[in-house]
Amino acid sequence: MTETGTGPAPTEQVAALAEARGLGAWVERTFLPKKGMFLRKWEGSRLYFFTGGLVVTGPEDFVAAYDWRTASVLQSITTVNGAVQEARYTVFDRSGAAVGIGRGGDMLFPRQHAGLGITSLVKGAPFTFEGDWGPYIQECIAKERGAEVLADLERGEAVRFGAVTLSRTGVTVRERSAVWDGIGEIRASNGQVFFWDAGGRRPALPAVPATQVADLVLFFAVCRHMGAA
Repeated sequence: MTETGTGPAPTEQVAALAEARGLGAWVERTFLPKKGMFLRKWEGSRLYFFTGGLVVTGPEDFVAAYDWRTASVLQSITTVNGAVQEARYTVFDRSGAAVGIGRGGDMLFPRQHAGLGITSLVKGAPFTFEGDWGPYIQECIAKERGAEVLADLERGEAVRFGAVTLSRTGVTVRERSAVWDGIGEIRASNGQVFFWDAGGRRPALPAVPATQVADLVLFFAVCRHMGAA
């Protein structure tokens, strides 16, 4: 992350929670919400980063901690001339407890939550500099969980990335599956993740909105390892 994230140190409550959850040291990066007349409810909200995870605070004493080892993230990004204009990141853990943060609108309909592994969703603050902290979340999750995911696949376990499930043998989307040898390329374009066949002429599987593929950086890293991205 860049210096744009430098902000206030964690409060005693946040520091205690981070210590209890084993998140390690504060990395001296705290992000603040966008300011405005109609955004005053978010003024006290903070996004704190630690070596092992993050802590989000919000109105009415809301506070949530996420460990890189067990966290997942969904993202929705709007760019203008290649620069991030606004974005929304939904971070959740294995219990399904999620918080949506960033200046973008909530990208998920309630009916989609269960299918993506979310059991509850709290609307969080419109934290600015999403172009810094958003990719950082993705990279930290990929770095922390990459070896574990590959080991799970080698053992024959299926690993879910939101609307897409990967296994040692192939990929499953909407109850349709394709083996790795039958997939030539998996790539993101215009907000969709496409699965092309080995010849690159037609889809091997239905496209999926990128907003519904969890942990995109980790997902593509695993696909590259399996030879299909």
